[in-house]
Amino acid sequence: MVNQQHHFSRSLLKKAISVTLVLTILLSMVIIGNVFGTAAFAAEGDYTYSVLSDGTAKITKYSGTESNVTVPAALGGVNVSEIGEKAFQDNDEIESVIISDGIKTIGTSAFADCDMLESIEFSPSVETIGKEAFRNCRGLQAVDIPSTVKTIEEKAFSACPILGTVTLHEGLEKMGSRFIAGTVVSEIYIPTTVTNSNESFAETELLETVIFGEGITEIPRDMFEENNSLRTLTIPDTVTKIGDDAFCQMKSLESIEFPDNVTELGAYICYQDPKLTKVTFGSGLTAIPSNAFEQCTDLKEVTIPANITSVGNFAFKDCSRLGKVTFNEGLTSLGSYSFERSAVNDITLPASLQTGGYSFRSCASLKSIKFADGTTKLIEGLLQE
Repeated sequence: MVNQQHHFSRSLLKKAISVTLVLTILLSMVIIGNVFGTAAFAAEGDYTYSVLSDGTAKITKYSGTESNVTVPAALGGVNVSEIGEKAFQDNDEIESVIISDGIKTIGTSAFADCDMLESIEFSPSVETIGKEAFRNCRGLQAVDIPSTVKTIEEKAFSACPILGTVTLHEGLEKMGSRFIAGTVVSEIYIPTTVTNSNESFAETELLETVIFGEGITEIPRDMFEENNSLRTLTIPDTVTKIGDDAFCQMKSLESIEFPDNVTELGAYICYQDPKLTKVTFGSGLTAIPSNAFEQCTDLKEVTIPANITSVGNFAFKDCSRLGKVTFNEGLTSLGSYSFERSAVNDITLPASLQTGGYSFRSCASLKSIKFADGTTKLIEGLLQE
């Protein structure tokens, strides 16, 4: 009897230790989860989710087969604020999605590769659409992004082959790189609130029309870099500043006119635009920046108006067909190598010119340089190798 009691006591002790270990492990998981901002995963219906440090839920996986999905506003009594990375990715059953109110973030690749997805209804609480969030949704035809959305990350709607309409609203601040690349969008409205745009329209093969928001004052740097389709751009009269690289490496751009209110152009503004043939400078500009039109190989003629006082380094370098350049009185500085290896043949330099460094270096077609009446200073080094 004593041995039986002893054995029974040892068995109870082992069970107690086992239960304690299990509880310790579970408690550790909760503690670790809280340290890293989320609690342990939980499930409700077709959804797996975690609780974030702010007490809201993030959907981590949807395993359902419904064709029409309303992403819930709450799970397990906890308000949902985020759709996590790849949560709905590769779901070929979903045809329509409604994002419930309260959800602020749609994560990276959240709905990517949902081949049957045709429509998305965003709630007015959404603020961020993540990287590649709806990439390769092959049935998607149109999206209307609410004014609450401040950020659209890179390639968010890329490779959606029949997506023809993307509606943006005032309030948007960032358009990510190639966010509509590989779509059939032909017209886009750009809100005045956009301040961050990096190669946003690269690889948009069918984009023909850009409408800027009324009253826009600045076109951010890199906005149209590497765009393949736009042949011309109408810059609104309200614009005063255009950032670096804004129109560079645009394969189809043929002409551009800078309105009179534009007072500042960024460097490399039209760098390597191979089809650019016409440039018109407004009366508000005083400087053409460095590398502005370098390697614009189809540019044949340019007039530097009297309001331009300086032409930057390499500004028209390697414009191999640029044969006629008209300078006006008022120009005081020609940057180093500003017309290097261009096709200029006869030029007249204004009397106002004070500085220049190798500006016409390696211009094999140059036949004569004339100096305007009133010239008192001959610039050295204009032609030196």
